[in-house]
Amino acid sequence: MKKQQGLTLISMVFFATIFCFVAVVSMRMIPLYLEHYNIVSSMKSLTPAITKADLRESLQRRLMINEVRRIKPDQIEIKNVRNGYKVRVAYDITLKMVGNVDAVVHFDDFVVVPYSDS
Repeated sequence: MKKQQGLTLISMVFFATIFCFVAVVSMRMIPLYLEHYNIVSSMKSLTPAITKADLRESLQRRLMINEVRRIKPDQIEIKNVRNGYKVRVAYDITLKMVGNVDAVVHFDDFVVVPYSDS
């Protein structure tokens, strides 16, 4: 008599549940990371500026062009550093997953934009 091999119905349901959970989490998280990529690329594309106000306006314009509405003006921090302006964007996203389960994602990025020669 041959020994039977394969998955039982219970193990197939278990693996299907895990697969569905991973798929749901991925479908909810991928748009957050795509938006984060747009924010980081907007920050990296900043050109040298004369004042902090010019830099802030340029970043907000770039974010608006990239359809990023999640970043509020108070989440953009601009400081003087030795070789330019340090532009930092820090924000949290709370994402409703299933029922009363939420996921919190924290992003904190910065770039240093050199001073303008003008």
